[in-house]
Amino acid sequence: MYLFSATATPKDQSGDQPFIVYIRFADLFGAEHLAKLYLMQAGYRNVRIEKRKQLDEHHLVESGMVAQDAAIKDAFQHGFHLQQFESH
Repeated sequence: MYLFSATATPKDQSGDQPFIVYIRFADLFGAEHLAKLYLMQAGYRNVRIEKRKQLDEHHLVESGMVAQDAAIKDAFQHGFHLQQFESH
């Protein structure tokens, strides 16, 4: 599983929105492209991946993080999870 920090612009607005994207996929190249496609499908453009991190799925299961973290649980069940940060 991969975790991406990304920014994207809503199609009908200006200004970037920050996201965390969880992708359950075997390789980085494919996971990064899926992250971009899911954000575009959700109505965003100019998607930029800023940070990348691989998460060890075995460790996530063994440590109980899958059960404790709703975003990780959703990514395990559906293959991905998009989390937008609120601007304050």
